Amino acid sequence: MERIKFDDMMPHQGIMAEVLEKLRTYITAFLLIAPIVSLSLSLIPGESIAYEHHGFIEIDGDSEFLYDDSVISGNGTAENPYIISNWRINGSYTYGIHIKNTRACFAIKGLAIENSSFAAIRFDNVSNGRIEDSIFLYNRGSGIYLMGTRNITVANCRLYSTGSTAILIGDSEGVNIDNVLARDMGKAVYAEHSSSINMADCVFENATSAIISMSHVRNSKIQDSILRNSVFKGLELISVNDTEFAGNAIVNASTGIYLYDSHMLYFHGNMICLSRAAQVQATLSSSIKWNATYAQGGGNYWSDYYGPDLYKGVGQDIPGSDGIIDQAFVILLGNVDSYPLLRPTLPDTLPPMSVAYVLGEKRAGSWYKSFAIVVINSTDDFSGVLNVTYSIDSEPYVEYKGSFMVSNSGEHIIRFRAADRMLNCEIEKTIVVRVDSSPPVTEIVLDGIEGQGDWYLSPVTVIINATDNESGVASIWYSIDAGSTAQYSSFFTLSDEGYHNLVAYSIDMVGNTGAIDLVQTSIDLTYPELSINEVNGTLFTSLPVRITWAASDAVSGLDHFEVSVDGESLIRLPPARKQYEMSSLSDGDHVLTVIAFDKAGHLIQKEISFKVQAGIAGILISNMATIISLIVLIAVIIFAVIVRNRRKRRR
Repeated sequence: MERIKFDDMMPHQGIMAEVLEKLRTYITAFLLIAPIVSLSLSLIPGESIAYEHHGFIEIDGDSEFLYDDSVISGNGTAENPYIISNWRINGSYTYGIHIKNTRACFAIKGLAIENSSFAAIRFDNVSNGRIEDSIFLYNRGSGIYLMGTRNITVANCRLYSTGSTAILIGDSEGVNIDNVLARDMGKAVYAEHSSSINMADCVFENATSAIISMSHVRNSKIQDSILRNSVFKGLELISVNDTEFAGNAIVNASTGIYLYDSHMLYFHGNMICLSRAAQVQATLSSSIKWNATYAQGGGNYWSDYYGPDLYKGVGQDIPGSDGIIDQAFVILLGNVDSYPLLRPTLPDTLPPMSVAYVLGEKRAGSWYKSFAIVVINSTDDFSGVLNVTYSIDSEPYVEYKGSFMVSNSGEHIIRFRAADRMLNCEIEKTIVVRVDSSPPVTEIVLDGIEGQGDWYLSPVTVIINATDNESGVASIWYSIDAGSTAQYSSFFTLSDEGYHNLVAYSIDMVGNTGAIDLVQTSIDLTYPELSINEVNGTLFTSLPVRITWAASDAVSGLDHFEVSVDGESLIRLPPARKQYEMSSLSDGDHVLTVIAFDKAGHLIQKEISFKVQAGIAGILISNMATIISLIVLIAVIIFAVIVRNRRKRRR
């Protein structure tokens, strides 16, 4: 086990104030002055911490692990335990988690539990459980309550302001507490009627009662831990047997070690930083061993005991220094530390602990709108944080110098870790940050019989598609011809003739609004109207021959005409020209074909048959009525003359 030692030796002689001054400097530098990071709830808003919210969790029996939605993976074996992970629980009026009557292997990892009226986590009749990498805040009962448990581990956890007791253990066996920080509570650990309670690399501070209190406990071990700032006792042992205390520091308590009816206890390598009157109180206790053998490192460091170090060896009778005060320390009558240490020994095997928070506008599916701010808080309760590094996705690690922004759209993995000044490095941690800074894309698709230009010759089916590669599309909206906006749910049909303006846009799950897609389209279902003014069979006796017609189109409008004489090539005419002259026709029968086109592509065709008879015959034919009229008139005149002449003769 690596230990930190003073570089300068304690003087062999001097007053107690010199020792205390050196000790005070040592504690200030290395012990418990670390960056103070406020974890008050006001700094952990509901949508900022990197956990998902969950209600009170209760599991009764192994079978309920299979159905509880808090369990994210596992099958309950030692190799693949059930995992309850990454939840934030507000335990108002109840527990945060209550598990009972189970034997399956499980692990509670990466949780934040706050404001529980009773225990944040309670186990009753539970075996094979782990509580890891979790934080407990302002719970009015116990932080962790273990009753009737077997083979339980609490590791890498932080407990702040946990009411009466941070960790309470009763009628249990095989409880391991590793790398736990508990601060501001009645007692840090209270264990009763239990065995094999093992604690290592922990920091317990600011207790209003005893920091560690044990009653009727046996076969246990507390090592390499800090017990600091207790109004009453640092270590309270009542009817405790066969238990070892090694490498711990007890600092600032009314009574450092309190023993009552306890036996076969073993203290070595500890640092007791108290006045002599407050160091140890022992009643009805025996077989207390206050040091290891010389070869094993000797006894403990007592802040108010000092003396020369001129000799070494088992009997401290060989000239030379060995870091052990030459004279044994009589703690109490019958309690002697044979090898009191000259210098304090403080273990620093605890790596820093980091927590990442994500700030931003969090929406559905844990997506952040536009950007997210990542804040990493790291604490180290011994030597202090040396540095914090992080990596975004697969980029190289860089030093963390303050909060940073993640703005690229997509899912990002943030890896981070901290190292302390003793080069203890935290195991890499990760969080996932999902950012959606890209709006969705909207597209209007039209389906129908296409005509000319933007005209459709049939009703038009309108389909609106939207895509979003990050959080997904939440809704699509559209309007027709500047009308009211409606939410799109399925395709629809436009059948009204005329011009139409379609506008559509979409909104994704975080509220990003996409660009407007504008489509202009036109529908013409009606053919143009066409009628030829002349009638079939009309005789034309002179040239040129002129044929006229009437045409109209009420929707898209006339585009042009095409005419053909006797099936010859079509001739294109503008829409305003509604006649056609033919000056080189031969005598005989002819056919004129007229086709009207509208702008949408509709067409209608009409034909007229006519006859041409030009020259003398044509003149005669064309003036036949006049000629007949003259003949009749001449005949009448001749008849009248004849009649008159006959009357004259009779006279």
